[in-house]
Amino acid sequence: MDKLKTDGDIMVYLRNMRNALQKISAQTGLNINIRATPDGYAYVEIGDYTAIQYDNDTGFGETYEYRSKTSLSTWRDVELQQIVLGGEPTKKGPAPASNQDQNK
Repeated sequence: MDKLKTDGDIMVYLRNMRNALQKISAQTGLNINIRATPDGYAYVEIGDYTAIQYDNDTGFGETYEYRSKTSLSTWRDVELQQIVLGGEPTKKGPAPASNQDQNK
């Protein structure tokens, strides 16, 4: 973000993110919704899954949730490796390769 010095730079960056998200939406056939606020809260929803980063004051960090649109009783917290876009989460398995070194 250091290189985003002007409002125009920010809009170009957001346009590029929008284009990338649209391609993911087309690839998965799922809607993607995002919300971010200045206090640190951010939310992304794709299909029945959400990834939430709580605002800086809560201390909750981030969570991943399965929120079925058809059955409230199946809503639950999940881990990244359980996510199956377009379906219910799987049983727990190994962490995804992109997340392996996150806690080092």
